Amino acid sequence: MTIRTIVASAPGKLVLAGEYAVLSPGEPAVVVAVDARITVRVRPAGAYSFSSESLGLTDLPVRYEDERWVPETGPAPRVAFAATAVNVVLGYLRDRGLDVSPFSLEIEGALESTGGAKYGFGSSAAVSVALVGGLLAAFGLEPDAAQVFKLAALAHHEAQGSGSGLDVAAASYGGAIRYVAFDPDWLNERRAAGDTVAQLVDGAWPLLGIEPLGWPDDLALGIGWTGVPASTSALIKEVAGARSGRSPGYARFLIQSRQATNALAAALRDRDAQGAVRALFAAREAIRVLQEASGVSIETPALSAFAEASEAAGGAGKSSGAGGGDCGVALFAGSQGLVRARAAWERSGLEALDVSLSRTGLSLSR
Repeated sequence: MTIRTIVASAPGKLVLAGEYAVLSPGEPAVVVAVDARITVRVRPAGAYSFSSESLGLTDLPVRYEDERWVPETGPAPRVAFAATAVNVVLGYLRDRGLDVSPFSLEIEGALESTGGAKYGFGSSAAVSVALVGGLLAAFGLEPDAAQVFKLAALAHHEAQGSGSGLDVAAASYGGAIRYVAFDPDWLNERRAAGDTVAQLVDGAWPLLGIEPLGWPDDLALGIGWTGVPASTSALIKEVAGARSGRSPGYARFLIQSRQATNALAAALRDRDAQGAVRALFAAREAIRVLQEASGVSIETPALSAFAEASEAAGGAGKSSGAGGGDCGVALFAGSQGLVRARAAWERSGLEALDVSLSRTGLSLSR
């Protein structure tokens, strides 16, 4: 079939509340999309090729054999990640009876600093969502957020074997979202049982909950970068002992996290800026309980300084995602508190990022 030229972009994410807890069945998180974006261009071509600005790859040849899209390069993790997303989509197209014909893929942009250090914005999820949406549209489909989420989450899960999928949800839907993760064991069982990609996309996913929330007009979002990249997977493994052992401290963390996360979701739903600030403060307290229970440094000294400066300016701040570095996130009822906090962050050695809420998730154009 004729392939259309499509430009697809997807945003990064920051977790406001519920990180770590979201890895336990049924526990909620609140995540927001941020206006740092990855762009993917899909074009019809005489032969398959792959380009990536951030990886320094231009027109890398790609083989298509045994119904697999295989880039001609070594086992570079980010190339393999993109290949997994492409192959999940191609499987879905074949399930739909669509012919696959050659195309070129170009990935532009990077959710990282000018020096190449990561901010923790979920670059791989944004790439997966942009690839999925761009390829579906290029082959004549009209993807919706739920369809894109399931395909990108499936690719993400197959590529790394873990993860909650909340970064994929933020990239797919945009805005602020209350998120409850799907059951990964169920997904593994269905794949092992031979379910096709189309069957998985069309069916219900146990436990999964995605609720787009509002955002108060007077609620200001601030982001400060510690300058220290953190490994999400390594931190999750460190915390896993407390989680698997179900210590009293971890149980207390789950209760406090659930209360704070639901309070934040309710405040955003009701457009209550002051309520959102109070809830973020409570979410920080929950993380500190987890830190004590696990012995893992989630809120580093730099992130503590960030949070305390945010509170002194009349708002609330905390680590975002796995913590241990990366970015802190803060909320203020009004812009003046954010202005004061940004100056304090800079004085303490953090970089105040000019990144804000993205109300748009996946975006497609021709």
